[in-house]
Amino acid sequence: MPAFRVERLPAAARCLWAVLDGRAPTWLVGGAVRDLAAGLDPEDVDLATALRPYEVRQVACAHGLAVVRTGEAFGRIGVQTAQGLVDVTTFREEGAYEDARHPTRVRFTDDGIRDLRRRDFTMNAMALSVDGRLIDPTGGLRDLQNGVIRAVGDPGRRLDEDHLRVLRAIRFLSYRLGPMRLDPGLAEAVAARRGVLRGISSRRLGVELAAILSHPCPDRALAEGARLGLWAPSRLPGRRLSRLGDAGARLLALARAYDFETWGRPEWPRPLRARARKIARVLAGTDPVEGSEGVAAQELASWLGEPDPARFLRAGELMRCLQIPAGRVLGQVLREQRRMLADGGEGRSRAELLDHLRQFVQNLPESSD
Repeated sequence: MPAFRVERLPAAARCLWAVLDGRAPTWLVGGAVRDLAAGLDPEDVDLATALRPYEVRQVACAHGLAVVRTGEAFGRIGVQTAQGLVDVTTFREEGAYEDARHPTRVRFTDDGIRDLRRRDFTMNAMALSVDGRLIDPTGGLRDLQNGVIRAVGDPGRRLDEDHLRVLRAIRFLSYRLGPMRLDPGLAEAVAARRGVLRGISSRRLGVELAAILSHPCPDRALAEGARLGLWAPSRLPGRRLSRLGDAGARLLALARAYDFETWGRPEWPRPLRARARKIARVLAGTDPVEGSEGVAAQELASWLGEPDPARFLRAGELMRCLQIPAGRVLGQVLREQRRMLADGGEGRSRAELLDHLRQFVQNLPESSD
């Protein structure tokens, strides 16, 4: 069994864990245990406890910690520590999922094993006690060590409880755990439910796809998703998104390579969307090639097989030299510049490029203004 180095957890989270466990059994659960088992620093800290939500609130308030009560009806209390938010959830059992997202009811329990058995995948159904004991009723550690993503219990039932798990199963293929594969039964259940993604909100789809893009090897997940029919195969085969280090550049590349329109349009998280817009402006020739956006745009241009944006005459310079306004004409000029450089014009001088574009403007129909 691996050594679980709990010192990788924030000190404030470890302190809260010990305080809660002093009142009732409290375990570290979910992704933090999975990451520690893989020798990684956990991204989030989740605790599960026999304490009821109001008791968790009492403990937090007694220690001067603020709480977030948004999920209290489902047993979840967020405790704001000096080093970040810790989710504390009461051990629970769940009723049927009528909306493919939330259980119709939850019942609090003192049995942590039952709580673990309601979770999605075995590698997420492990827990760690304060004294370092691993609680693993579904064989999650074995599956993690073997690189297998396996559902807890019947895979069809697990996916039907929350349709977003169809995408989460694929997402873990690109996670930082190393090469992973879907258990055959889970893969079959994912393929049989590819149509359910159309019923998931655009915002939730965008968040989950953005998570895929943030992981080291998104190509693994995207290729398997295409194989199982969740989306069409890449229109640009052989070009790996992992070669792009910037998440915004990856989003722009994803839009070129894959078609998600059968679902509707995913709503990407605002910071990622803003980053992609900045890189797109550099790529289009409207913003200077400088800073991290410029570096990302140049990498993306190389990935796409397009001209280096550093070769472009910028929008402001074109407006001044060609005496053209912003708007439709400028857009046509920028597109012509890109076309010419893509068609072997990389070796032309700045003066030659301007001469060509000046002639292009003179030959435009007057209606273009």
